Amino acid sequence: MHLFVLIVTFGIAFTSGYGPPDTLKGLHFIGVGYDIIRGNPDCDLGGIDPELKTTRKILKLTWNDGKLSVDKKYKVPDQIVFANRNSRVEEIVQKVFFGPKSYQDKLKTVVKVDGE
Repeated sequence: MHLFVLIVTFGIAFTSGYGPPDTLKGLHFIGVGYDIIRGNPDCDLGGIDPELKTTRKILKLTWNDGKLSVDKKYKVPDQIVFANRNSRVEEIVQKVFFGPKSYQDKLKTVVKVDGE
């Protein structure tokens, strides 16, 4: 009996995770519509930007292949490659926007699209 308990204990101690992998928080925002004119990514009232159109899917994501993130910790859609990064930078920046052009410049981002 003691040997069985020892084996079970070792099995639990050296198992990387229990059960199925989790789904990433925020993953449901990939592929949704967004009102760029009325949107507020800083969301002054807190919470999620109200102009995210979660009911209007622009990209069709499927979950048929049981695909996992690079580190095998999270379930991801078939069309997504996700590598978890443990990096965090805390910075407070205050800027004044003078119109649509400066606000547009703030929203610009580099997007890399890669396909097979």
